[in-house]
Amino acid sequence: MIRSKLKLVNYYVKQLYKNALERFGFLLKTNPLLFLLLVNTLLVLLIVFGRLIAKDNQTDTTTVENIKRVEVYRVGTSAKVKVKGKVETSSSAVITALTSGLVKSVDVVEGQKVAKNKVLARLSSNYWGANANYIQSKIAKIQLDNAKNNYDTQKEIIAKNKELVSLNKDNRENLNQISKESVDRTTEIINLNNEIISTLDSYLNNYQATNSAGINDALILSTKQLKSQYLSANNQLKSSLSDLDYRTNNETPNKIADLNDDIVLKQLDLQLKTLELQVKLSELQYKLSKIQESLMYPSALFDGVIEKVYIKPGQLVSAGTPLFVLNAYNNKDVKITAYVSESLAANLSLEDQAKIIFSDGSTINLTPYYISSIAVEGDLYSVYFKLPAEYIDKVWNNQTVEIELVAKFADSGSIVPIVPLESVYLLNEKAYVLVVDKNNIVKEVKIVLGKLLGGYVVVESGLDKSALVVLSRNAVAGDKVEIAN
Repeated sequence: MIRSKLKLVNYYVKQLYKNALERFGFLLKTNPLLFLLLVNTLLVLLIVFGRLIAKDNQTDTTTVENIKRVEVYRVGTSAKVKVKGKVETSSSAVITALTSGLVKSVDVVEGQKVAKNKVLARLSSNYWGANANYIQSKIAKIQLDNAKNNYDTQKEIIAKNKELVSLNKDNRENLNQISKESVDRTTEIINLNNEIISTLDSYLNNYQATNSAGINDALILSTKQLKSQYLSANNQLKSSLSDLDYRTNNETPNKIADLNDDIVLKQLDLQLKTLELQVKLSELQYKLSKIQESLMYPSALFDGVIEKVYIKPGQLVSAGTPLFVLNAYNNKDVKITAYVSESLAANLSLEDQAKIIFSDGSTINLTPYYISSIAVEGDLYSVYFKLPAEYIDKVWNNQTVEIELVAKFADSGSIVPIVPLESVYLLNEKAYVLVVDKNNIVKEVKIVLGKLLGGYVVVESGLDKSALVVLSRNAVAGDKVEIAN
Protein backbone atom coordinates (compact mmCIF):
# COMPACT_ATOMS: atom_id res chain seq x y z
CA MET A 1 0.00 0.00 0.00
CA ILE A 2 2.81 2.41 0.93
CA ARG A 3 4.80 1.54 -2.16
CA SER A 4 1.83 2.15 -4.41
CA LYS A 5 1.29 5.60 -2.89
CA LEU A 6 4.95 6.51 -3.30
CA LYS A 7 4.83 5.50 -6.96
CA LEU A 8 1.74 7.65 -7.43
CA VAL A 9 3.44 10.65 -5.83
CA ASN A 10 6.51 10.16 -7.99
CA TYR A 11 4.39 10.03 -11.09
CA TYR A 12 2.55 13.25 -10.25
CA VAL A 13 5.79 15.01 -9.42
CA LYS A 14 7.26 14.13 -12.78
CA GLN A 15 4.14 15.29 -14.57
CA LEU A 16 4.05 18.56 -12.67
CA TYR A 17 7.72 19.11 -13.33
CA LYS A 18 7.27 18.48 -17.04
CA ASN A 19 4.22 20.72 -17.31
CA ALA A 20 5.98 23.36 -15.28
CA LEU A 21 8.89 23.37 -17.64
CA GLU A 22 6.65 23.55 -20.69
CA ARG A 23 4.01 25.99 -19.46
CA PHE A 24 6.07 28.23 -17.24
CA GLY A 25 9.11 28.45 -19.44
CA PHE A 26 7.65 31.44 -21.06
CA LEU A 27 6.55 32.87 -17.71
CA LEU A 28 10.10 32.51 -16.38
CA LYS A 29 11.37 34.68 -19.19
CA THR A 30 8.62 37.34 -19.03
CA ASN A 31 7.78 37.43 -15.24
CA PRO A 32 10.41 35.83 -12.98
CA LEU A 33 8.78 37.01 -9.72
CA LEU A 34 5.46 35.30 -10.44
CA PHE A 35 7.34 32.10 -11.40
CA LEU A 36 9.12 31.96 -8.03
CA LEU A 37 5.82 32.35 -6.14
CA LEU A 38 4.31 29.44 -8.05
CA VAL A 39 7.34 27.16 -7.37
CA ASN A 40 7.23 27.88 -3.63
CA THR A 41 3.52 27.09 -3.52
CA LEU A 42 4.17 23.76 -5.26
CA LEU A 43 6.90 22.80 -2.74
CA VAL A 44 4.59 23.52 0.22
CA LEU A 45 1.91 21.32 -1.29
CA LEU A 46 4.40 18.49 -1.77
CA ILE A 47 5.55 18.70 1.85
CA VAL A 48 2.00 18.60 3.20
CA PHE A 49 1.10 15.70 0.94
CA GLY A 50 4.19 13.76 2.06
CA ARG A 51 3.30 14.19 5.74
CA LEU A 52 -0.21 12.90 5.10
CA ILE A 53 1.25 9.79 3.46
CA ALA A 54 3.65 9.18 6.37
CA LYS A 55 0.79 9.52 8.86
CA ASP A 56 -1.27 7.01 6.87
CA ASN A 57 1.68 4.59 6.88
CA GLN A 58 2.07 4.94 10.66
CA THR A 59 -1.64 4.23 11.14
CA ASP A 60 -1.43 1.07 9.04
CA THR A 61 1.55 -0.32 10.95
CA THR A 62 0.00 0.25 14.34
CA THR A 63 -3.43 -1.11 13.55
CA VAL A 64 -2.44 -4.31 11.62
CA GLU A 65 -1.04 -7.12 13.82
CA ASN A 66 0.19 -10.50 12.39
CA ILE A 67 -1.25 -13.39 14.55
CA LYS A 68 -0.17 -16.92 13.60
CA ARG A 69 -2.15 -20.13 14.16
CA VAL A 70 -0.11 -22.94 15.69
CA GLU A 71 -0.66 -26.43 17.03
CA VAL A 72 0.63 -27.22 20.50
CA TYR A 73 1.33 -30.27 22.65
CA ARG A 74 -0.04 -29.98 26.18
CA VAL A 75 2.50 -31.37 28.60
CA GLY A 76 0.96 -33.85 31.05
CA THR A 77 -1.61 -35.29 28.62
CA SER A 78 -1.40 -38.75 27.04
CA ALA A 79 1.03 -38.88 24.17
CA LYS A 80 -0.38 -39.49 20.69
CA VAL A 81 2.02 -41.30 18.41
CA LYS A 82 1.36 -41.72 14.69
CA VAL A 83 2.55 -44.97 13.14
CA LYS A 84 1.88 -46.92 9.97
CA GLY A 85 -0.35 -49.98 9.98
CA LYS A 86 -0.58 -52.81 7.46
CA VAL A 87 -3.95 -54.15 6.38
CA GLU A 88 -4.15 -57.93 6.17
CA THR A 89 -7.27 -59.56 4.77
CA SER A 90 -8.26 -63.09 3.92
CA SER A 91 -10.41 -61.80 1.09
CA SER A 92 -7.91 -62.37 -1.70
CA ALA A 93 -5.16 -64.82 -2.46
CA VAL A 94 -2.74 -65.49 -5.27
CA ILE A 95 -2.94 -69.18 -6.19
CA THR A 96 0.58 -70.32 -7.12
CA ALA A 97 1.97 -73.55 -8.53
CA LEU A 98 3.24 -75.93 -5.85
CA THR A 99 5.23 -78.11 -8.26
CA SER A 100 6.64 -78.01 -11.77
CA GLY A 101 4.70 -79.17 -14.80
CA LEU A 102 2.99 -78.34 -18.07
CA VAL A 103 -0.43 -76.70 -18.00
CA LYS A 104 -2.74 -79.35 -19.44
CA SER A 105 -5.93 -77.32 -19.08
CA VAL A 106 -7.31 -74.16 -17.47
CA ASP A 107 -10.77 -74.89 -16.09
CA VAL A 108 -11.90 -71.35 -15.10
CA VAL A 109 -12.08 -67.83 -16.55
CA GLU A 110 -12.04 -64.34 -15.09
CA GLY A 111 -15.24 -63.49 -13.25
CA GLN A 112 -16.21 -67.11 -12.66
CA LYS A 113 -17.50 -67.98 -9.20
CA VAL A 114 -15.89 -71.07 -7.70
CA ALA A 115 -16.45 -73.13 -4.55
CA LYS A 116 -13.78 -74.10 -2.08
CA ASN A 117 -11.54 -76.96 -3.34
CA LYS A 118 -12.70 -76.44 -6.92
CA VAL A 119 -9.97 -77.56 -9.36
CA LEU A 120 -8.85 -74.47 -11.30
CA ALA A 121 -6.27 -76.03 -13.62
CA ARG A 122 -4.61 -79.36 -14.41
CA LEU A 123 -0.88 -79.97 -14.84
CA SER A 124 0.88 -82.86 -16.59
CA SER A 125 4.36 -84.38 -16.46
CA ASN A 126 4.92 -84.40 -20.24
CA TYR A 127 3.42 -83.17 -23.50
CA TRP A 128 1.33 -86.33 -23.78
CA GLY A 129 -0.67 -85.27 -20.75
CA ALA A 130 0.63 -88.06 -18.53
CA ASN A 131 0.75 -87.56 -14.78
CA ALA A 132 3.58 -89.38 -12.98
CA ASN A 133 2.15 -88.51 -9.57
CA TYR A 134 -1.15 -90.12 -10.56
CA ILE A 135 0.70 -93.37 -11.43
CA GLN A 136 2.54 -93.28 -8.10
CA SER A 137 -0.80 -92.87 -6.36
CA LYS A 138 -2.19 -95.93 -8.14
CA ILE A 139 0.85 -98.02 -7.16
CA ALA A 140 0.49 -96.94 -3.54
CA LYS A 141 -3.21 -97.82 -3.65
CA ILE A 142 -2.47 -101.35 -4.92
CA GLN A 143 0.16 -101.87 -2.22
CA LEU A 144 -2.28 -100.67 0.44
CA ASP A 145 -5.06 -102.95 -0.77
CA ASN A 146 -2.68 -105.91 -0.83
CA ALA A 147 -1.49 -105.18 2.71
CA LYS A 148 -5.07 -104.92 3.97
CA ASN A 149 -6.25 -108.04 2.12
CA ASN A 150 -3.43 -110.20 3.48
CA TYR A 151 -3.52 -108.72 6.95
CA ASP A 152 -6.16 -111.02 8.41
CA THR A 153 -4.61 -114.16 6.90
CA GLN A 154 -1.12 -113.33 8.15
CA LYS A 155 -2.50 -112.40 11.54
CA GLU A 156 -4.30 -115.78 11.69
CA ILE A 157 -1.08 -117.63 10.81
CA ILE A 158 0.76 -115.83 13.60
CA ALA A 159 -2.00 -116.71 16.06
CA LYS A 160 -1.87 -120.41 15.05
CA ASN A 161 1.89 -120.46 15.45
CA LYS A 162 1.45 -119.12 18.97
CA GLU A 163 -1.12 -121.82 19.64
CA LEU A 164 1.30 -124.44 18.29
CA VAL A 165 3.98 -123.29 20.74
CA SER A 166 1.52 -123.69 23.58
CA LEU A 167 0.50 -127.16 22.42
CA ASN A 168 4.13 -128.21 22.09
CA LYS A 169 4.75 -127.16 25.64
CA ASP A 170 1.78 -129.18 26.88
CA ASN A 171 2.93 -132.12 24.79
CA ARG A 172 6.43 -131.88 26.24
CA GLU A 173 5.05 -131.94 29.77
CA ASN A 174 2.99 -135.02 28.92
CA LEU A 175 6.04 -136.71 27.45
CA ASN A 176 8.02 -135.95 30.59
CA GLN A 177 5.29 -137.58 32.67
CA ILE A 178 5.34 -140.65 30.42
CA SER A 179 9.13 -140.73 30.71
CA LYS A 180 8.91 -140.68 34.50
CA GLU A 181 6.54 -143.63 34.41
CA SER A 182 8.85 -145.45 31.94
CA VAL A 183 11.78 -145.10 34.36
CA ASP A 184 10.06 -147.30 36.92
CA ARG A 185 9.08 -149.94 34.40
CA THR A 186 12.54 -149.96 32.83
CA THR A 187 14.14 -150.37 36.25
CA GLU A 188 11.86 -153.36 36.95
CA ILE A 189 12.90 -154.98 33.64
CA ILE A 190 16.57 -154.39 34.35
CA ASN A 191 16.20 -155.97 37.79
CA LEU A 192 14.39 -158.94 36.31
CA ASN A 193 17.10 -159.38 33.69
CA ASN A 194 19.73 -159.23 36.41
CA GLU A 195 17.98 -162.06 38.26
CA ILE A 196 17.87 -164.11 35.06
CA ILE A 197 21.55 -163.42 34.41
CA SER A 198 22.34 -164.49 37.97
CA THR A 199 20.40 -167.75 37.44
CA LEU A 200 22.21 -168.33 34.16
CA ASP A 201 25.51 -167.83 35.95
CA SER A 202 24.50 -170.55 38.45
CA TYR A 203 23.58 -172.89 35.61
CA LEU A 204 26.78 -172.10 33.83
CA ASN A 205 28.91 -172.78 36.90
CA ASN A 206 27.14 -176.08 37.47
CA TYR A 207 27.56 -177.12 33.81
CA GLN A 208 31.22 -176.30 33.91
CA ALA A 209 31.76 -178.18 37.16
CA THR A 210 30.13 -181.35 35.86
CA ASN A 211 31.52 -181.16 32.32
CA SER A 212 33.48 -184.39 32.15
CA ALA A 213 34.70 -185.45 28.80
CA GLY A 214 32.87 -182.38 27.30
CA ILE A 215 29.40 -183.69 27.87
CA ASN A 216 28.11 -180.19 28.86
CA ASP A 217 29.86 -178.21 26.17
CA ALA A 218 26.68 -177.62 24.25
CA LEU A 219 24.78 -176.52 27.35
CA ILE A 220 27.59 -174.25 28.41
CA LEU A 221 27.63 -172.56 24.99
CA SER A 222 23.88 -172.06 24.82
CA THR A 223 23.82 -170.71 28.37
CA LYS A 224 26.56 -168.21 27.57
CA GLN A 225 24.70 -167.07 24.45
CA LEU A 226 21.52 -166.56 26.44
CA LYS A 227 23.40 -164.66 29.11
CA SER A 228 24.93 -162.44 26.41
CA GLN A 229 21.48 -161.57 25.10
CA TYR A 230 20.26 -160.54 28.55
CA LEU A 231 23.41 -158.49 29.20
CA SER A 232 22.93 -156.70 25.85
CA ALA A 233 19.29 -155.99 26.67
CA ASN A 234 20.27 -154.57 30.06
CA ASN A 235 22.84 -152.29 28.48
CA GLN A 236 20.19 -150.87 26.17
CA LEU A 237 17.72 -150.51 29.00
CA LYS A 238 20.27 -148.78 31.23
CA SER A 239 21.11 -146.34 28.42
CA SER A 240 17.42 -145.54 27.96
CA LEU A 241 17.03 -145.22 31.69
CA SER A 242 19.89 -142.71 31.88
CA ASP A 243 18.34 -140.66 29.09
CA LEU A 244 14.91 -140.74 30.74
CA ASP A 245 16.39 -139.82 34.08
CA TYR A 246 18.28 -136.87 32.52
CA ARG A 247 15.19 -135.53 30.78
CA THR A 248 12.84 -135.95 33.75
CA ASN A 249 15.07 -135.08 36.69
CA ASN A 250 17.31 -132.35 35.14
CA GLU A 251 16.06 -128.71 34.70
CA THR A 252 18.40 -127.83 31.82
CA PRO A 253 16.42 -129.49 29.01
CA ASN A 254 13.20 -127.93 30.27
CA LYS A 255 14.82 -124.48 30.46
CA ILE A 256 16.14 -124.85 26.93
CA ALA A 257 12.71 -125.81 25.70
CA ASP A 258 11.08 -122.91 27.57
CA LEU A 259 13.63 -120.44 26.15
CA ASN A 260 12.95 -121.72 22.66
CA ASP A 261 9.24 -121.20 23.25
CA ASP A 262 9.81 -117.61 24.46
CA ILE A 263 11.97 -116.84 21.44
CA VAL A 264 9.35 -118.19 19.07
CA LEU A 265 6.55 -116.23 20.79
CA LYS A 266 8.53 -112.97 20.68
CA GLN A 267 9.38 -113.53 17.04
CA LEU A 268 5.69 -114.00 16.36
CA ASP A 269 4.89 -110.76 18.25
CA LEU A 270 7.46 -108.93 16.14
CA GLN A 271 5.91 -110.39 13.01
CA LEU A 272 2.50 -109.11 14.10
CA LYS A 273 3.85 -105.60 14.83
CA THR A 274 5.72 -105.58 11.53
CA LEU A 275 2.51 -106.59 9.80
CA GLU A 276 0.56 -103.77 11.46
CA LEU A 277 3.37 -101.31 10.70
CA GLN A 278 3.36 -102.36 7.09
CA VAL A 279 -0.36 -101.63 6.82
CA LYS A 280 0.05 -98.18 8.46
CA LEU A 281 3.03 -97.33 6.26
CA SER A 282 1.04 -98.36 3.21
CA GLU A 283 -1.78 -96.05 4.30
CA LEU A 284 0.63 -93.15 4.85
CA GLN A 285 2.38 -93.85 1.56
CA TYR A 286 -0.96 -93.76 -0.20
CA LYS A 287 -1.92 -90.47 1.48
CA LEU A 288 1.46 -89.00 0.56
CA SER A 289 1.01 -90.07 -3.04
CA LYS A 290 -2.45 -88.45 -3.09
CA ILE A 291 -0.93 -85.22 -1.79
CA GLN A 292 1.73 -85.39 -4.50
CA GLU A 293 -1.00 -86.02 -7.05
CA SER A 294 -3.07 -83.07 -5.78
CA LEU A 295 -0.14 -80.73 -6.48
CA MET A 296 -0.94 -81.24 -10.16
CA TYR A 297 -4.46 -79.86 -9.61
CA PRO A 298 -4.35 -76.25 -8.24
CA SER A 299 -7.60 -75.62 -6.34
CA ALA A 300 -9.55 -72.77 -4.74
CA LEU A 301 -8.69 -72.00 -1.12
CA PHE A 302 -12.18 -70.65 -0.40
CA ASP A 303 -15.45 -69.67 -2.06
CA GLY A 304 -14.74 -66.74 -4.33
CA VAL A 305 -14.44 -65.15 -7.76
CA ILE A 306 -11.55 -65.57 -10.19
CA GLU A 307 -10.15 -62.07 -10.66
CA LYS A 308 -7.14 -62.91 -12.85
CA VAL A 309 -5.84 -65.88 -14.86
CA TYR A 310 -2.09 -65.81 -15.49
CA ILE A 311 -1.58 -69.10 -17.37
CA LYS A 312 -2.63 -70.85 -20.57
CA PRO A 313 -2.53 -74.47 -21.81
CA GLY A 314 0.92 -75.69 -22.83
CA GLN A 315 2.74 -73.24 -20.57
CA LEU A 316 5.59 -74.61 -18.44
CA VAL A 317 5.30 -73.55 -14.78
CA SER A 318 7.50 -74.11 -11.75
CA ALA A 319 6.86 -74.00 -8.03
CA GLY A 320 5.91 -70.45 -7.07
CA THR A 321 4.59 -69.38 -10.47
CA PRO A 322 1.40 -67.26 -10.02
CA LEU A 323 -1.61 -68.99 -11.59
CA PHE A 324 -4.76 -67.17 -10.43
CA VAL A 325 -6.00 -64.33 -8.23
CA LEU A 326 -8.98 -65.42 -6.12
CA ASN A 327 -11.19 -62.95 -4.25
CA ALA A 328 -13.62 -64.10 -1.54
CA TYR A 329 -17.36 -63.45 -1.66
CA ASN A 330 -17.74 -62.12 1.84
CA ASN A 331 -14.69 -61.31 3.86
CA LYS A 332 -15.26 -60.74 7.57
CA ASP A 333 -11.74 -61.20 8.83
CA VAL A 334 -9.62 -58.07 8.36
CA LYS A 335 -6.89 -57.07 10.75
CA ILE A 336 -4.55 -54.09 10.89
CA THR A 337 -1.08 -54.56 12.31
CA ALA A 338 1.13 -51.74 13.56
CA TYR A 339 4.82 -52.35 14.26
CA VAL A 340 6.24 -50.25 17.10
CA SER A 341 9.36 -50.03 19.25
CA GLU A 342 9.73 -51.91 22.51
CA SER A 343 9.44 -48.74 24.62
CA LEU A 344 6.24 -47.70 22.87
CA ALA A 345 4.70 -51.18 23.06
CA ALA A 346 5.39 -51.29 26.79
CA ASN A 347 3.32 -48.12 27.29
CA LEU A 348 0.27 -49.09 25.22
CA SER A 349 -2.89 -50.50 26.74
CA LEU A 350 -5.62 -52.80 25.42
CA GLU A 351 -8.13 -50.39 26.95
CA ASP A 352 -7.06 -47.20 25.13
CA GLN A 353 -8.59 -46.48 21.76
CA ALA A 354 -6.42 -45.69 18.74
CA LYS A 355 -7.53 -43.67 15.73
CA ILE A 356 -7.40 -45.45 12.37
CA ILE A 357 -7.15 -42.97 9.48
CA PHE A 358 -8.31 -44.31 6.09
CA SER A 359 -7.10 -43.13 2.70
CA ASP A 360 -10.31 -41.17 2.10
CA GLY A 361 -9.75 -39.16 5.30
CA SER A 362 -12.40 -40.92 7.37
CA THR A 363 -11.45 -42.34 10.77
CA ILE A 364 -12.54 -44.93 13.30
CA ASN A 365 -11.54 -45.45 16.92
CA LEU A 366 -10.52 -49.00 17.79
CA THR A 367 -8.95 -50.71 20.77
CA PRO A 368 -6.21 -53.26 20.02
CA TYR A 369 -7.11 -56.89 20.72
CA TYR A 370 -3.50 -57.92 21.32
CA ILE A 371 -0.03 -56.41 21.82
CA SER A 372 2.86 -58.83 21.30
CA SER A 373 5.08 -59.52 24.31
CA ILE A 374 8.15 -60.20 22.14
CA ALA A 375 9.66 -58.67 19.00
CA VAL A 376 8.08 -60.19 15.90
CA GLU A 377 9.53 -58.08 13.06
CA GLY A 378 13.20 -57.53 13.74
CA ASP A 379 13.30 -55.37 16.88
CA LEU A 380 9.70 -54.23 16.48
CA TYR A 381 6.63 -55.33 18.44
CA SER A 382 3.18 -55.73 16.90
CA VAL A 383 -0.15 -54.14 17.82
CA TYR A 384 -3.22 -55.86 16.32
CA PHE A 385 -6.62 -54.33 15.51
CA LYS A 386 -9.69 -56.06 14.09
CA LEU A 387 -11.62 -53.96 11.59
CA PRO A 388 -15.44 -54.00 11.87
CA ALA A 389 -17.32 -55.41 8.89
CA GLU A 390 -18.87 -52.05 7.93
CA TYR A 391 -15.40 -50.59 7.27
CA ILE A 392 -14.00 -53.45 5.19
CA ASP A 393 -14.82 -51.72 1.90
CA LYS A 394 -12.48 -48.87 2.82
CA VAL A 395 -9.33 -51.01 2.74
CA TRP A 396 -7.60 -53.62 0.64
CA ASN A 397 -5.00 -56.28 1.28
CA ASN A 398 -1.45 -55.02 2.07
CA GLN A 399 -2.65 -51.41 2.19
CA THR A 400 -0.85 -49.04 4.56
CA VAL A 401 -2.99 -46.84 6.82
CA GLU A 402 -2.10 -44.25 9.44
CA ILE A 403 -2.74 -45.07 13.10
CA GLU A 404 -2.70 -42.63 15.99
CA LEU A 405 -1.83 -44.52 19.16
CA VAL A 406 -2.37 -43.26 22.71
CA ALA A 407 0.66 -43.95 24.88
CA LYS A 408 0.76 -43.54 28.65
CA PHE A 409 4.41 -43.49 29.55
CA ALA A 410 4.63 -44.92 33.03
CA ASP A 411 8.20 -43.63 33.45
CA SER A 412 7.09 -40.00 33.10
CA GLY A 413 3.54 -39.51 34.37
CA SER A 414 3.50 -36.73 36.98
CA ILE A 415 7.22 -37.06 37.78
CA VAL A 416 8.85 -35.55 34.68
CA PRO A 417 7.25 -34.11 31.51
CA ILE A 418 7.67 -35.54 28.01
CA VAL A 419 7.48 -33.75 24.66
CA PRO A 420 7.35 -34.88 21.04
CA LEU A 421 10.73 -35.17 19.36
CA GLU A 422 9.51 -32.93 16.52
CA SER A 423 9.14 -30.01 18.93
CA VAL A 424 12.79 -30.07 20.04
CA TYR A 425 15.58 -28.26 18.17
CA LEU A 426 19.30 -28.09 18.93
CA LEU A 427 21.45 -24.96 18.89
CA ASN A 428 25.12 -25.00 19.92
CA GLU A 429 24.67 -28.49 21.39
CA LYS A 430 21.82 -27.28 23.61
CA ALA A 431 18.18 -28.29 23.36
CA TYR A 432 15.31 -25.83 23.10
CA VAL A 433 11.54 -25.83 22.68
CA LEU A 434 9.06 -23.06 21.94
CA VAL A 435 6.23 -22.58 24.43
CA VAL A 436 3.15 -20.34 24.48
CA ASP A 437 2.75 -18.18 27.59
CA LYS A 438 -0.49 -16.92 29.13
CA ASN A 439 -0.47 -13.91 26.77
CA ASN A 440 -0.22 -16.19 23.72
CA ILE A 441 3.33 -15.05 23.05
CA VAL A 442 5.89 -17.60 21.86
CA LYS A 443 8.95 -17.98 24.08
CA GLU A 444 12.11 -20.01 23.70
CA VAL A 445 12.92 -22.36 26.61
CA LYS A 446 16.18 -24.25 27.13
CA ILE A 447 15.67 -27.83 28.36
CA VAL A 448 17.70 -30.83 29.47
CA LEU A 449 16.76 -34.04 27.62
CA GLY A 450 16.39 -37.51 29.10
CA LYS A 451 15.72 -40.88 27.50
CA LEU A 452 13.66 -41.55 24.39
CA LEU A 453 10.16 -43.05 24.68
CA GLY A 454 8.95 -43.94 21.21
CA GLY A 455 8.48 -40.65 19.33
CA TYR A 456 8.77 -38.68 22.58
CA VAL A 457 11.61 -37.63 24.84
CA VAL A 458 11.72 -37.07 28.60
CA VAL A 459 12.56 -33.50 29.70
CA GLU A 460 14.66 -33.71 32.85
CA SER A 461 14.55 -29.98 33.62
CA GLY A 462 13.69 -26.57 32.20
CA LEU A 463 10.04 -27.18 31.29
CA ASP A 464 6.88 -26.59 33.30
CA LYS A 465 4.65 -29.65 33.68
CA SER A 466 1.65 -27.76 32.23
CA ALA A 467 3.47 -25.98 29.39
CA LEU A 468 2.04 -25.58 25.90
CA VAL A 469 4.80 -26.74 23.54
CA VAL A 470 4.64 -25.41 19.97
CA LEU A 471 4.58 -28.10 17.29
CA SER A 472 4.11 -25.88 14.19
CA ARG A 473 7.16 -24.62 12.29
CA ASN A 474 5.69 -21.28 11.30
CA ALA A 475 6.31 -19.49 14.63
CA VAL A 476 9.42 -18.07 16.25
CA ALA A 477 10.15 -16.56 19.63
CA GLY A 478 8.27 -13.28 20.12
CA ASP A 479 5.37 -14.10 17.81
CA LYS A 480 1.80 -13.66 18.99
CA VAL A 481 -0.10 -16.82 18.18
CA GLU A 482 -3.51 -18.42 18.23
CA ILE A 483 -3.76 -22.06 19.36
CA ALA A 484 -5.37 -24.17 16.67
CA ASN A 485 -5.95 -27.31 18.72
